[in-house]
Amino acid sequence: MRLMSIESDLPEEGTLRSQYGAVALGTLTSLWRLKWLIILMAACGLLLGLGAFLVAGARYTAEGLVQLDPNGDAGGQAAKGPPRTTIDGALIVEGEARIIRSRPFVRKVVQTLQLDLDPQFQPGKSTLLRIAEMLHLPTGAVTPEAMSPVDLAATEIMKSLSVTNDIRSYLINIAFTSRDPEIAAKVANGFVEEYLKSKTMQRLLESEAAARAEIAELSIIYGEKHPRITRAIANLAETKARRLEEQQNQTNDGRFRYVGEGLTQAPAIAIPSGPRLPTALALGLGGGVMAAIVLIMLLERRDGGFRTDLPVLQETGVRCLAMLPRITGRRRDKATMARLTEAVRMICLGAGLIGDKRPTRPAPANGRVVLITSAVPNEGKSFTISAITRFLTDEGHRVLTLDMSPRARGEKLPELENLLSDNGRLDSFIEDSRTGCLSQLGRTSGLKDSQRIFASPDFQHLIQQARLAYDFIIIEAPALLLVSDAVFLGRRADVVLHVAKWGSTPRRTVKAAIQRLRDLAVQVDGVILTQVNLRQHKGFSIEDQAHYFNKYKRFYENAA
Repeated sequence: MRLMSIESDLPEEGTLRSQYGAVALGTLTSLWRLKWLIILMAACGLLLGLGAFLVAGARYTAEGLVQLDPNGDAGGQAAKGPPRTTIDGALIVEGEARIIRSRPFVRKVVQTLQLDLDPQFQPGKSTLLRIAEMLHLPTGAVTPEAMSPVDLAATEIMKSLSVTNDIRSYLINIAFTSRDPEIAAKVANGFVEEYLKSKTMQRLLESEAAARAEIAELSIIYGEKHPRITRAIANLAETKARRLEEQQNQTNDGRFRYVGEGLTQAPAIAIPSGPRLPTALALGLGGGVMAAIVLIMLLERRDGGFRTDLPVLQETGVRCLAMLPRITGRRRDKATMARLTEAVRMICLGAGLIGDKRPTRPAPANGRVVLITSAVPNEGKSFTISAITRFLTDEGHRVLTLDMSPRARGEKLPELENLLSDNGRLDSFIEDSRTGCLSQLGRTSGLKDSQRIFASPDFQHLIQQARLAYDFIIIEAPALLLVSDAVFLGRRADVVLHVAKWGSTPRRTVKAAIQRLRDLAVQVDGVILTQVNLRQHKGFSIEDQAHYFNKYKRFYENAA
């Protein structure tokens, strides 16, 4: 499978190291060739990071600490009562942290601090949920209207709440992040105080239960009048009174009266904890670069067409004769035209149009018929024919070009159909054109007349007469995958050349067109890659004809 579109000449019996090296080089080359895309995506990532930083706004974090005593409770005070079973302190700290993070505990804090009345903890519907409801799509989510204000506030608080624990120091860190430092401190301290309140009530209840158990035990041993029973009853009454007092205090103002060594309240810190501008820019830059790399890999894996000559032979079985540089109106300097002329010379030599030796088929005694085909339209057939015709006429050859693309009637083109219907007019045309080096004919009829024209004896007579009068008859065939005219013409041609647009026409399209000609007994003598962008070609590590066109451009400038 072709991992990258960069065409590296991998040896058939090379080592794995050489193959992996070629793939790595191709990957790096592709990234370097599309470095502008990486720079653009990186710039977009930086802008997105900056925008996210500005939109997010400053966030403030308040942290409160609770220290646990594994042998007792929070605050470092052990409850009186019978001895407890020894439990691993790490498990105790982890369990208490999970309790603080649980939704029931968060609901208690919301109710105590009355956060359900604060608008900032009552969010509305999300944008996605609104869109889904507008489109009447099943959301599967609970809407804000279906939840109580306490649950909504608890959900919002859990998004910004962080509860961590250190098993070595038996510390629980409760942190809350908000846009307001006062709110952050209020919520963090609310969690700390709510936790210590619950542990204090738990310790008082355990002490009261222990006192009742002691009274029951002493009553069995000493009887109800014993002084130890009297002290135990007094201790129970004191413990119960403390519990009732604590309950009354919490009911009246919701505040906790106890502050011991195990509690560190969270101050309101006016220094933002985030987001940090360097972090946002770094994330945006990294995300942009990674997105660019992924996009480049996807672009390189697509079937982007042939970019050099070797894969043409490997995948189609037909050699690539030449690569024609793209010529635009602004780039018609002498060096560019000299490179184009040399590429056309390679086509004529490779196809046996000039020179003493025919590489594929023996040359006919009279003029040669050259058919130029393509898989689809707009591949550069007309440009290729124009370049070949100009080269051959400059060499002193007489050339007749036939544009066999179907046209609508009424276009101002030479009337091939009129010549076929009148042998006298055909002879007159050939006789009149002997004085020039170039003659042109074209069709004026549509698709329905193709078979009638190309299979007729009159067309065969035209080709025979043209062979006697011209050195070359160059025929431009319609798109091969659209109409079958190229098959009729290819069976009467001496040389068949297939044109494909460089880096554009999909490889599978070119292979399908050449295979169709083979299946119908038409031999393809060569492939021509047209419209080669020499500037883009510089970005590929490919040593082919276009590579040397770029590398030795000054040679053509001096020679021109």
